[in-house]
Amino acid sequence: GHVVDDCDLYAEDFDPRLTRTERLGYHDQRSPADAVAGYIERLQNAEALVLSFPVWNYGYPAILKGFFDRVFLPGVSFKLVDGKVRPTLHNIRKLA
Repeated sequence: GHVVDDCDLYAEDFDPRLTRTERLGYHDQRSPADAVAGYIERLQNAEALVLSFPVWNYGYPAILKGFFDRVFLPGVSFKLVDGKVRPTLHNIRKLA
């Protein structure tokens, strides 16, 4: 069987705003902010991602953009090797 981790960003009161400190340290690949460490752990434990969201003005909601910005970090979801982007979330086998 499967275990489903239902991540409702609104219900979990996720703050989509990238802080000044997070932005300045974005490429340093240091420890992520405590506020997103749990989301990173959930992402790294996932075998599949199913994204369900409304389309607003032909785009996704700001809260989802903020989630991508704050959680899919260098060293978490990708790394640069010889100037090329390489994926690091090898645990995720399906995306829907």
